[in-house]
Order: sequence, then structure tokens, then C-alpha cells
Amino acid sequence: VHHDSVSGQFYHGFKLACAAVYRAGKFGVLEASVDYTSKIDACKQAFKRLCDSELSPDVFLFDSWYAAQELLTMIKSLGKLYITRLKSNIIVNCDGEEISLRALTRSIEHDKYERVRINKKSYWTVDVTLNLKNYGEQRVIMSKDAVFAEPVFLTTNSRNFSTKSIVAIYLKRFIIEVFFKDAKQFL
Repeated sequence: VHHDSVSGQFYHGFKLACAAVYRAGKFGVLEASVDYTSKIDACKQAFKRLCDSELSPDVFLFDSWYAAQELLTMIKSLGKLYITRLKSNIIVNCDGEEISLRALTRSIEHDKYERVRINKKSYWTVDVTLNLKNYGEQRVIMSKDAVFAEPVFLTTNSRNFSTKSIVAIYLKRFIIEVFFKDAKQFL
């Protein structure tokens, strides 16, 4: 149970949406809002507010906890791009068989991954189109930072961004983790 000191109300769960902009190498938090219904509703409202503002972003970045079909559909309807992480237990429909993303990657040999360099660090990636249960057809990037590492799964509606660009953009999202750590400790 959390307390919202602005409204004086208590609420269950973590339903905070934090909107931030990364531009020209700088990161700025624009707003943080609490929604008492659901985290997806909080995100949808924050995304709409951002699109209506003068800072209207081109690409939305968010974590796997927010990667719901209704949010992805809304972002597309706004004419925007998204890059988000998927949970490894998402089901893939492969020729009539259903398997998890995690299980699918176990069948991909390391030599099938393409090496990309980002900020002097190597990542190995596979860029495929998959039919995901509850998501439909999605561009999925499997990325790992070591030969035997478990991959991270990213999805995007961009057909033009290179695999390297998608991974590099998603890595920018971790700046928000620093904000959350500070917010939890000091606010």
C-alpha cells in the first residue's frame, strides 16, 4: 500500500507513470502522475498528454510491465513509434506450435546472432518477425551482451530503424531507473 502525499489517498500497487524526454544527449523528467485504476491507464493518459504537448515525442520507450497490446495499439493510432521490452515467457506461434520466447532462443545457435558495437561494448542480436500470442505479428530483436547470456527481447513497430539503433535507443531507457531510485529514496 502506497500513500500519495498530494491527494492524501492510499492506493495498492505501483501505478505511477513517469514521462521523461531524452533529447540532444539530455534527459528530463516532465511529469509523474498516479493513476488509481491501472498502470496501463496511467501510461495511456501520460502518452496522450505528451503527444498533445509541444514536446510531442517521436518514439516511446517503456519497460515490459507496460507492453500491453492496448497500449501498443494506442501508440500506433497516435502515429508514433515504440520500443519496448517483452517478457521472456511471451508465447510465440511457430508453425502451429506454441513456445515461449525463452525456449525459442535456446534453439538459435550463437553464430546466427549478429554482433553490434554500442558505446564500445559488444551486443549480439537477432532481428526477426514473430507471431506473438496476444500481440500478433511483431518485429522482435533478441539481444544479449555475452555468448551464454540470457537474451533481452525488444519489440518495435519501426521498420526503418536498424537493429543497432533499436538496442542503442532502448539502452537510453535505463536513465529512468536512476530517477526511480532517487524518487523512492528521497521523495
